Amino acid sequence: MPRWRIAPLRIAGRPSAALIVGVLCLALLAVAPLSAQFVALPVIVEGTQPAGLPSPVSGVGRPSANASGVVAFEGDDVDPTLDDFIWVGTGVLLTAGSPLVGAPGTLGEVHPFESTRAIDALGRVAWSGTLAGVPFATDEFLARDATVLVREGDPSPIAGRVFGDFSFVSIDDAGRVYCEAQLDGTRSDDEVLVVHDATGVSLLPMNGSSAFHEGATIIGGPLDGHRWDNGAFLDLRVNGLGTALLEGDLETTGGGIATSLDNEVLVRKRPGLDYELLLREGTTSLATPLAGLVPFGAIHELDLADNDDWVVRGTVSTSLAGTAFDEVVVASLAGATPVVVAQEGTDLSAVLATPGATLGAIQGVRINAQEQILILGNVVGMNGPLPFDEALFLVSGGVWSVVATDETTTLASLGGAPIVDLITDHLVLTDSAEIFVEARVQVAGILRQSIIAFALPAVLPVEGLQCAQVGSNPSAIATWTNPSATPYDG
Repeated sequence: MPRWRIAPLRIAGRPSAALIVGVLCLALLAVAPLSAQFVALPVIVEGTQPAGLPSPVSGVGRPSANASGVVAFEGDDVDPTLDDFIWVGTGVLLTAGSPLVGAPGTLGEVHPFESTRAIDALGRVAWSGTLAGVPFATDEFLARDATVLVREGDPSPIAGRVFGDFSFVSIDDAGRVYCEAQLDGTRSDDEVLVVHDATGVSLLPMNGSSAFHEGATIIGGPLDGHRWDNGAFLDLRVNGLGTALLEGDLETTGGGIATSLDNEVLVRKRPGLDYELLLREGTTSLATPLAGLVPFGAIHELDLADNDDWVVRGTVSTSLAGTAFDEVVVASLAGATPVVVAQEGTDLSAVLATPGATLGAIQGVRINAQEQILILGNVVGMNGPLPFDEALFLVSGGVWSVVATDETTTLASLGGAPIVDLITDHLVLTDSAEIFVEARVQVAGILRQSIIAFALPAVLPVEGLQCAQVGSNPSAIATWTNPSATPYDG
């Protein structure tokens, strides 16, 4: 059996940290099952101190990545005064206390990333936070890299209203920044969706007559005459093209014409086109493998690929609601009618090579432009306890592959430390099937919050990889580094 040597090497073409390249040349010998090819390395681990931070990392937030696999995330270190930071690629972009362009004071806090598209194709990061050293009434802001674009108290596109705070921040590949913004004034009409571009900030339009504005009557299209409810905008995703995918609630009282059984909707707005209604609670019918044709219920999570494919995690509204079969993953690929990709209660015995393994609660979903879907779910053992209770799957062309399981997936680079918890919905899936997950890893008996990268080595662009024949034993020599520039030897 050939012995493969692994040593540190730089990923080519991007500053992506901690991606796996060491076993690339194994593909020259044999093709293993897809689930066996995913390799894991830590991007960053609580307790380490990468260059650029004044103290060790004490926590990390949701990762985000662009199509090329450059990862960004926010985190904290243990320094009590300069604890927030933003990481991009292989280094620190900003830390608390840093000056920002276009605003007085310094960076105070970084708000957690709520979007998987917080970084664009050029590596620019969109985010929100608070300023230190300014009045409380003007400390919230929206930014791209180190430049503040809009601040709390600035005039909004609604006459006489000013901005409050900002959430669900995303960026497209042209550098346009999108978010949900709160305005001053009454709570019944203070939420809007806005976009910031070279001309300034404007409302995100639904069509030529309406914009995404809480309390406003929608004119035209399939939701004509409805109004967006109080707290209407529940989630927002934007892709590299500038297409927006929105989960929202329609008003059911005060003249609203929706009911509590059909007011939740999924809407897509593509640049230059009118909005589209994709799913509606209680009215969209879905064919499920375990319950037949049933109405869609509620949306819990959504994601949007760069080719406008989309996926949601939600429930079906049937007599099965509240049972072991009501949670579903619904996707539309290549513009096709939405289909159920996964349903709670699905038999996973063959996928996990474990008789009686069944999909339990579905915790997270992501989609890429290659029609691949990432699913994080609980796993239930119908024949007794399993050695794991969480699993991460990649579904491609209807074929399920196991990426990782808690308790049994380990990190060789951390001395065989096991992943003990895959954090719910903190997932990223790139177009080259690179996966980033927030997880807890048990290192030397201590739980460490971490961001872990999973990848198929055969798809990683590699610079400097050498395959050499050493005597009668073929040898693949590869190297990589993580944010701490720690070499790993596999």
